[in-house]
Amino acid sequence: MKKLLLFCSLIFVFSCGNNDSTTKDGKQIVTLWHYFSEIDVGSFYKYIDEFNSIQDKYLVKPEYVPREELLKQYAMGLVAGELPDIGMIDNPDQASFSQSGLFEDITDRFNNWEDNKFLDGPLNSVRYNDRIYGLPQAITCLALFYDIDLFIENNLSVPTNWAQLEEAAKLLTSGSRKGLVWSGVKNEEGTFQLLPWIISAGGNINKINTPEGVRALTFLTDLVKNGYASKELLIWGQGDIEKQFNSGNAAMMVNGNWIIPSIKRNAPNKNWGVAKIPMDKKYASVLGGENFTILKGKNVEGAWAFLSWFISTEVSERYCKEIRKFSPKSDVNIEAMYGDDPIMKVFAEEVQYAVPRGPHTKWPEISSIMINAEHESITLNKTPKQALDDAQKLIDQINASN
Repeated sequence: MKKLLLFCSLIFVFSCGNNDSTTKDGKQIVTLWHYFSEIDVGSFYKYIDEFNSIQDKYLVKPEYVPREELLKQYAMGLVAGELPDIGMIDNPDQASFSQSGLFEDITDRFNNWEDNKFLDGPLNSVRYNDRIYGLPQAITCLALFYDIDLFIENNLSVPTNWAQLEEAAKLLTSGSRKGLVWSGVKNEEGTFQLLPWIISAGGNINKINTPEGVRALTFLTDLVKNGYASKELLIWGQGDIEKQFNSGNAAMMVNGNWIIPSIKRNAPNKNWGVAKIPMDKKYASVLGGENFTILKGKNVEGAWAFLSWFISTEVSERYCKEIRKFSPKSDVNIEAMYGDDPIMKVFAEEVQYAVPRGPHTKWPEISSIMINAEHESITLNKTPKQALDDAQKLIDQINASN
């Protein structure tokens, strides 16, 4: 019954997106799927309205698709032929769908575009076989958020390494309040938050069962086992851990710069700060963000007209500043972009060394294996080493067949 309901809901979404191709006044309709939450959607729609008002050939019509359903809808739409003109995709998922033939090859358009200057990391996420299949639209990374009042009350300095972080988490754990929280949910958000620890320990995301990787997973497992972090983090997404932090149930959290407007709105009186994620051998963060693609065989001209405007340097800089993210354009000075803002300054420093996930055509499968290993370790079903050893065997099988 659940499968039937899901199928019916997908057919409903497809039929909703299957509108007439032109408006009454002759504008070509350009459909766009996105999963922006309430944090970003207002600003995004404002820019769509701006584009629709400054030219008279196209009308961009956005449609929200829940993030957890989007990849399924792309897969089904590829078979059924019911797809939008423009589609959003999380950057580590891009390679898999580029390989499938879902996206339009826009290499020639990109090369002839005068405004095609991008940072290497985001641009590599849209490459497949040396061709371009999309445009990065904004980039993010992770940092440590902390409750300033609790740190003052407990006479604590902001931790810069793992030992200090563990000590702070221990001292700040009291009653229902945990010292630290991160997202360990079984999806890409969980993997996104696992990888900085492995990298910081000197590990490699392509070989996760090294002694360094085991050290990282042991550190996280012990934080939960000792009661300094809640086991519930295994079902909490990044929006959920923000709520724990806002409510005072977590003294520290790992989260991204996109969450800042939400904290300010939902906890306006909270006194908080941001620091780099404490390091083991080196500081580390992971590159996040979404890409926009043009679906193969759709309204390529209209889709390119919007995307080349929306991700132009001038528009990208003002849009990303508004939503507290960073432009992927290399000719935007991301450190100067936020002036003296002490919060965004931390993220601007971190994004310089943030590591991308992949690109790999089997990244969704690899990501699932990685986060499953964290679950097996934190639930004490396996030791950290055994969880990572078993995960690496599966990853090796995927790479061998790729």
